[in-house]
Amino acid sequence: MCEHIVFASYVALESYLISKFGEYFSYVFPCVGAEQRDYLLEKNRLSFRSLNEIKGHYSRLLNIKLAAFEPESGVLDEVEWFQPKTSWEGLITLEKIRNELAHHGEVRSYNIFVLVDAWSAFDFVRHWVQLFEWNFNGFIFDGRKTKLVRDSTG
Repeated sequence: MCEHIVFASYVALESYLISKFGEYFSYVFPCVGAEQRDYLLEKNRLSFRSLNEIKGHYSRLLNIKLAAFEPESGVLDEVEWFQPKTSWEGLITLEKIRNELAHHGEVRSYNIFVLVDAWSAFDFVRHWVQLFEWNFNGFIFDGRKTKLVRDSTG
């Protein structure tokens, strides 16, 4: 069950990033009509199959460097399996766990047995998304550049 909580946390993050990309894309490129937007986003012309593909679209089209977005992680100290050095490393780890569970039916690279193991990943994602939302909504919609935004844009 704990592995599935980590799995669901990553899937929720990925879904959030894809949805948020569409929202930001529509705002940044208002001249792109609905038909063209659907062609790009909904007809899979822009692929969102991996975190690296998502990162590439954010970088190329929105000038947002996801790997450079570095809020303080706040990962629980007592959790041994999930101690990423950077936020991006944490996201890549969660993607790896998602892929292992989806393709093998079990997580082979990490020991995720107790609820606190699952909570660390869930809370990491919750914290990351909350700060991303606040910082980049302000940047995209209001032109406000926080330190996290300045560090994550070109």
